[in-house]
Order: sequence, then C-alpha cells, then structure tokens
Amino acid sequence: VYLIGAIAIFFIIQQLFRYSMLPLPGLARLGLLVFRWAAVVSVIVAVGSTVLPTSGHFTAMILPNMGRELMRCMSVMELCLLTFLALSVNVLGLSFRSRAFGIGLGFGLVSSLEFVITAFAGPSRTLVTVLNIASQSTLLLALAVWIVYCVLPEPERRPIMLPVSSPLLRWNEIATALGYSHTQVAVTAANPSFLSDVERVVDKVLTKN
Repeated sequence: VYLIGAIAIFFIIQQLFRYSMLPLPGLARLGLLVFRWAAVVSVIVAVGSTVLPTSGHFTAMILPNMGRELMRCMSVMELCLLTFLALSVNVLGLSFRSRAFGIGLGFGLVSSLEFVITAFAGPSRTLVTVLNIASQSTLLLALAVWIVYCVLPEPERRPIMLPVSSPLLRWNEIATALGYSHTQVAVTAANPSFLSDVERVVDKVLTKN
C-alpha cells in the first residue's frame, strides 16, 4: 500500500505543480525536470537504505521498508509543495481558496503527521495509542479539508501582473529556450557597478581606520 501510495502521490504532486505554474510554462518545464530528478534520487535513497543493510540478500522486510522510505521522501516533497504554494499563491494568480492549495494543505497535514509518528512511534501491543488516535484524526481532518475545498466553488484564477523588467519573465524566457537548439537567448553580463560599490565601501572603511 505504501509503495502504491508513494507512486500515486508523486503524480498528484507533479500535476499540482504543473497547474500552479500554468502562467509560466518555461519555469514549469524546468521545475518538473528538477522534480523528476528529485524523485529519482528519492528512489535511489529508498533502495539503498533498505537493500544495503541486508547485504543484498532479499528478506521479507525489504519491500515494506522500501515503501516506508519512499513515503518519507514523498512527505518531504509534499511539505515543499505546500511551502511553495503558500509563498507564491498570490504571484501565480491563485488564492488560498483554490483547490490546488487545499489539496496541498491536506497532503501537508498528512506528511507532518508521518514525520511525528516516525520520530516517536515505538513497539505497541494495541492500536489504542495516542499516536494512532492522532494519526486517524489527522487523516480525517485532511479528508475534511479536501471535501470542503471540493464543495466550495473554485475562485476564478487572476491573470498575473508582472512588470516588464521582472526577473521572473526573463527566467521564464531562458527556461523556455533550454533544450531547443533553434532558439537563442542573449544573457547579459553582470552589472559592473557592483564592483564599484564594493570598492567604494572598502575605501570608506580604510578611510575611517
């Protein structure tokens, strides 16, 4: 179940990121590339942390441990996605009432719970424990958040308004051109006045001393 859940969450997070970055397709393409490489690294870490301790011998606990490690990696990605949405929701034309943010919020609650359970869980002979009750309560809370966001009407997405000199537009152009041999983008050099400012500060310090 953890293996299947980790794979499903991977595609859901990818789709949420693609939807949130619709106004900036170049950065969305570059971000998805980085996201997929992060997923590959997560798989390598999960396989390495489960297979290496067993010296390469297959045991009954390899698949459960691998699923658990993959789910931890997906939990990190869920928290990163929630942080990204919370910080850039207004810039991307979304709002905190958008379903994309609501789904990310639910995943963030569940992933935070996963880390707490991993840190404090221990052997137990019964299911009636504080951590298990907190786990089920958090899952129900995440489901309630998703239901509320799906029932409420989706707010209309606002067009993003960026100044012509915005670095986001420039980065989007460069990211769009990456990987296409027929497209050329001129990248200007750094502003030489920066070095002049540094020299001026050094001169002031030397003069005071």
